[in-house]
Amino acid sequence: MNFSEESCVIEGYPDVAFGDQNEHLLTVELTPGSSFMAQDPGPERIEVPAGGYAVAFLGWDAASTHGALVTKRVYAAACPGMTRGSWPIELDIVEGSTVAVTAWELDTTPTGQE
Repeated sequence: MNFSEESCVIEGYPDVAFGDQNEHLLTVELTPGSSFMAQDPGPERIEVPAGGYAVAFLGWDAASTHGALVTKRVYAAACPGMTRGSWPIELDIVEGSTVAVTAWELDTTPTGQE
């Protein structure tokens, strides 16, 4: 969400990483592009209005979590090089997974959420 009172510009792909229950980053391959879960619009310059939203989507194949370190925290930044924020989450993304990430696109849903 653009929290400012001015429009802002974003382009490319978000920077995403996944952490386990021990707060260590998992070795996960991030691949820019489409997955069976979402189509990648490709990197474009997106102007996000004040109070507006941009979205990107992640897609991965389900993995067995039996005996595996699993994702308990996601780390993300709008683009590589920016400081990542983090949020607790539980996902079946495990060490060695491949995760597709789509480019940013303007979210035109009324509330910014689907």
